[in-house]
Amino acid sequence: MFNIDSDFPEKYFDTNKAIISCCELAQEGDAHARELLLRVFEFGETILETTEQEDDDEEENVEEVALTAEWDRILELHTTKNCSIGMMLGKREYYPEAFSFFKKAAEEKDPVGAFFVGWYFASGKGVVKSKDSALKYYKIAADRGIILAQICYADTILQSIKNSKNAKDMEEKHDAILKYLSIASESGSAIASSKLGEFYLLQKNSREQALRYYIIAAEKNDPDALRALGRFYEDGDLLEKSITNAEKCYLKAAALAEPTAYFELGKLYEANPALCRHHKVVAAYYYRIGAELEDFRAQYEIARLYETGDWSFLNISKEHCLEKAIFFYTLAAKSRFCKYASEYAEACKKKLSMLTQP
Repeated sequence: MFNIDSDFPEKYFDTNKAIISCCELAQEGDAHARELLLRVFEFGETILETTEQEDDDEEENVEEVALTAEWDRILELHTTKNCSIGMMLGKREYYPEAFSFFKKAAEEKDPVGAFFVGWYFASGKGVVKSKDSALKYYKIAADRGIILAQICYADTILQSIKNSKNAKDMEEKHDAILKYLSIASESGSAIASSKLGEFYLLQKNSREQALRYYIIAAEKNDPDALRALGRFYEDGDLLEKSITNAEKCYLKAAALAEPTAYFELGKLYEANPALCRHHKVVAAYYYRIGAELEDFRAQYEIARLYETGDWSFLNISKEHCLEKAIFFYTLAAKSRFCKYASEYAEACKKKLSMLTQP
C-alpha cells in the first residue's frame, strides 16, 4: 500500500511556516513581512526565495522523471533523417517547417514522425488544429509501440468523452481507451497509470480499480495521481480518512507543479483551521498561486476571498480588494464550468462604484 509518509520531505511545509511567520510579524507591524505578503497577493509570487541551487536541481529532476520520461524515450529512439530535422526545427520554433518534415517521416513509416504529426495537429502548431487528424496519426504511432502516442491517443478520446458526458459514447470507446493505456502502463508509464485511474473513476463500481492505478502512479511521483489520492484521503473514500495525509499528497503534487493541487490545498486549509494558524491566509496563498497557474477554481476562490475577506492587516483597501475580485472573477468566467463568476464580477463592480462615488 502507498505510504505518503515514506521519505516525505519536511521542506514542503516550509512555505506554510513562512506564511504564518509573515502573518504574525505583519500583525505586529513588521513592514518587511507585510511587503512579502503583499508581493504574494499582488503579483502571485511564491513566499520562499531560492537559497540553494542544489535543492532546485533536485526538484527539477523529480518533476522531469514524473512528467517527461515518455518524451525522453521518444528522443532516444532511432528516427529517419526527416524526423530528426523536424525535431531540430521544432526546438527552434519553426513549426510549419518542422511539421512538413514530420509529415514526410510519417510517410516513410517512421512512428516517431507519425506521433509528432499527431501532436502538431492536436496543438495547432504549424498546421490547422484537427482532433480527428491528431487521433489518426496518434493511432499509427501507438500501434507501432510509441508509448506517448498510446497515452495521447487514449487520453484524447477520454477527454472528449468526459466533456460530452455521453454514456453510449463511453461504452463504444471503452475498449480503445483501456487497451492503449494498459499497454503504456505495463511499460512503466506513470502518466498512463494515472490516466487509467481517471478512466476507472468514470466507470460504475470501479473506484477500487481507479485507486489501484492512482497508487501505482503516485509511487512514481505522478502529480495528477498524488492530487487524486489526496481526494481519496480527504473524503475517506476507500482509504481511512486523513486530512494530514491529504495535505501531504496535495503538497507533493503542488511541488511537482500540478495547478489543481494548489486549489485543493486552499480548500483544505480554509475548511480545516486545526491544520495551521492563520489558515485562511494560508488558504488564500494557495488559491492565489493556483490562480496564477490558470486553475479556474482557484481564480474563483481567490476572487471570493478578495471580495469577502479582511485584508486590513496588510493595509489593502476595500476598493483595491474589489478590483482584484473583479479581475479574478472575470478570469474564472472564461471557463464554461464557472457559471456565476461573471455575475459576481458585475456585483463587485456595483459595490466598487458605490464605494468610489463622491
